[in-house]
Amino acid sequence: MLDPCWEPRWIREEREPRFNTAPSDDLPAYDCLRLPHNETERDAIHRDFKLCFAASGDIRNLVQTINGLPAGYRGKKGLRSKRTTITDTRHVDDVDRAFASLQPAHRLALAHFRRKGVLAPFSLSTRGFSEPNRLMYTAGGDWLGHAGVNPLKGWNVSDVLATGAKYAVDSADIIGCLFFHVKEELMEFTRRIKEFYIDLHVTQFSPPLLSKGISIGVFPAFAEGCFDRVDTADITDREGIPELLADWGPMQWHRNRPNTTAQSNPCSAVMLIERCKKLPSLRIKLASVLTHGTKSPALMRLLESLDAFIDHEKAFREYLCAEQVDMIAKDLGLRVRQYNHVNSKRFGVSIDAPQQRLPSLSRSEFYNLFMIGGGDLLTRFVEFEATH
Repeated sequence: MLDPCWEPRWIREEREPRFNTAPSDDLPAYDCLRLPHNETERDAIHRDFKLCFAASGDIRNLVQTINGLPAGYRGKKGLRSKRTTITDTRHVDDVDRAFASLQPAHRLALAHFRRKGVLAPFSLSTRGFSEPNRLMYTAGGDWLGHAGVNPLKGWNVSDVLATGAKYAVDSADIIGCLFFHVKEELMEFTRRIKEFYIDLHVTQFSPPLLSKGISIGVFPAFAEGCFDRVDTADITDREGIPELLADWGPMQWHRNRPNTTAQSNPCSAVMLIERCKKLPSLRIKLASVLTHGTKSPALMRLLESLDAFIDHEKAFREYLCAEQVDMIAKDLGLRVRQYNHVNSKRFGVSIDAPQQRLPSLSRSEFYNLFMIGGGDLLTRFVEFEATH
């Protein structure tokens, strides 16, 4: 795993890769209040907030939001908040594809985690961990994870490494860094839950059913039927924006992330190779990338990274227009924000640079966000606000 010349199994076995799943693209956790860009910390310290995480699969965003509250906050908040799978030979190419984009030390750290299944520093003995986490299994004993599991996906890797440095953990032991980061975040979250006035309401209803229940007063805690933020995650990938606005618009629907473009396909790889053949200078520069043709791991990484250099703004606006988003939002007393206040419109672009269209990242920042962090280059964020 530490060999710089490490190659995926399909290259070593001289065969075509067999992928069973698309690369996972969990969103890094974020603070959905983002007070400095909205109400400001001074105005918010005594203000009551009502938040709705309408389609949240875990508590990462909740933790980040609570931990982002100003010190001394006195308002109130209401929120809605293996082994067989890992070693299945049908998924070896999926795992190797993920490993191919990692630095050797991080590849070793992830491989070690996959063998042990325990989030802990590399040097820590895990012999005492003999009882599995029952919440990770179905009632029948089947593991709920997937073959390409990577605990770093869904976390801000730059923050993870910074926390590790505070505890003198080498950046090569990135799982150890994550251990201390998650521990620190959860400890701070627990402290704030104890000290602040926070009410949590958890349901198992589907988002459409939940919105209807709130609107007809089924949930007394949310009888007013309105929120300061409504985070709907990726609901539009399944239902579409019109349906989502109809469900959540009356409750100050705040933000969403529709995916606008499909993943690259093998035809794109063939087209790229043909273009390179017609451009001698480019062909020389990319000679190493094209060594194994369309099954080259380097070519796959290149294709997956191309969208970092493409401005999707026009295509995204056309998508919103085709969905009649502006008209539907207007009928509900909402409008699309010209400049986002919670998340920038795409990963790699600072929220403080609203005019910027393309990611501006160093090599290490790009690696942390998109390679090992699993950020999706195609994900877009759109925010709505009331027109009055």
